[in-house]
Amino acid sequence: MAIIPENPKIPRITYSEEDNDRISNLPIPILHHILSSLDTLDVIRLSAVSRQWRYLWLSMPCLYFDIFHKVWSDKMKTLSLLAVNDQFKDFVNWVLMSQNRSVNIKKIWLNCLNSDDDYTIYRWINVMTRRNVEDLNLVIFLGTEIPIELPHCLITCESLISLKICFGRHTVVKLPPYGGFRRLKYLFLLNVELPNYISFRIFISSCPFLENLNLHAIKFRDFKTLEISSTSLKKLVIDNNGISGANGDGLKNCELRIACPSLSSFSFIGPLPRDFTLQDIKSLWNVFFGIECLAQHATVEECHPLICKIFKGLCNIKVLKLSVHNWELCLHILYPALAQVQCFSFYNLKFLKLRMRMDDWSMKLMVNLLKCSPNLEALTIYFDRCEISKWEAPDQAIPCLTYHVKVVELFEVNGRQNELELVRFLLKHGQVLQKMSINWAIDIKDAEEIIPEIMNFPKTSSEVALKFLVPKFQFEFSEL
Repeated sequence: MAIIPENPKIPRITYSEEDNDRISNLPIPILHHILSSLDTLDVIRLSAVSRQWRYLWLSMPCLYFDIFHKVWSDKMKTLSLLAVNDQFKDFVNWVLMSQNRSVNIKKIWLNCLNSDDDYTIYRWINVMTRRNVEDLNLVIFLGTEIPIELPHCLITCESLISLKICFGRHTVVKLPPYGGFRRLKYLFLLNVELPNYISFRIFISSCPFLENLNLHAIKFRDFKTLEISSTSLKKLVIDNNGISGANGDGLKNCELRIACPSLSSFSFIGPLPRDFTLQDIKSLWNVFFGIECLAQHATVEECHPLICKIFKGLCNIKVLKLSVHNWELCLHILYPALAQVQCFSFYNLKFLKLRMRMDDWSMKLMVNLLKCSPNLEALTIYFDRCEISKWEAPDQAIPCLTYHVKVVELFEVNGRQNELELVRFLLKHGQVLQKMSINWAIDIKDAEEIIPEIMNFPKTSSEVALKFLVPKFQFEFSEL
């Protein structure tokens, strides 16, 4: 006879008074990490939660000040902007003066307003550098158009590793004629106007550890040559999308020279420069091109060899992301250049990502890219909402589809004729295709009717799996 044991009693767990506040008992560095994503004003408010939290903000190594925080923005409804800005500055001053000055600032994010006769920001920067700031993010909305000079204490700060400077509108920044930023690894500039190409070249070359350079919406005033030469630079982003107006044509009038032997990732978005020279870029493997328009006063005959020159310099890359939604650029420049398969080949290219219109010339451009990429393994296409002309799919085999392409991803599919023709073409010629995912456009209404039609397309690969996905939000090409 089996003996059935009695049900064991589950002991009741008792908590002491100290156990009731487990978060407060965490080590101080962990508490700092938890609170580092909050606005400093909210961190100070939390000091009322517990006695142990009362003075925690005095040693916070990460500070976040935002004049558009709800508290200040609510005050703007009843007070003038000048009065709110004065209160905000008093608050920042109080925090910086009250904190333990022996604690180094690991990261500070400052979103503020400033006028031409106010040197408050310079004083703040001086305090930050004295406390060995490592990561400094400045978002400044200026009241006037006076030039800005980088403070000497910032340039010579030995602890600074990351610097991000953003202006609400284009502002002239005078760069120092001497070396500095001895430990800087990351530099991000937004809405900056650079008045002198020589000082910019010296500035970049004087940062011996700079690894990541991001230039967004930069005006290169009177630049004839933009030269970026660095032995340490690994990632470079030049994004002049939408720059227009006087002295604001991006690099249309300029020759772009890049000589960075350690460069691995390069993104270029904006008007095509007058000339483009890539030197000593054997480490480059990841490239994003989003060319908007032709160079200033340039003809088609002048731009065609320039595109060929650029592509020849990128023959060794493994990842290419290309945004092609300018019909004139595609028809007259990119398509003829890529039609010359015998001139160059992306032999090492493994991943190709395209943003393109679904017109006939853009589709032909895609086919030419596939022909130039014999070892391609993955293809991603983001469709723009345009279909001008019908595309006739080629019947000949393409080597990469026959032997190597295993994954295809299509985004913003709306079921248009050219889109379906492309799906049919890829399924027909993709002999080793393993996966094709079709991400519907967010406003598609007849997906249930299109799916059976696609499923009936002839498939050369017996292993291909089709997935139909409904996005929860609008995909951006940069996220693909």
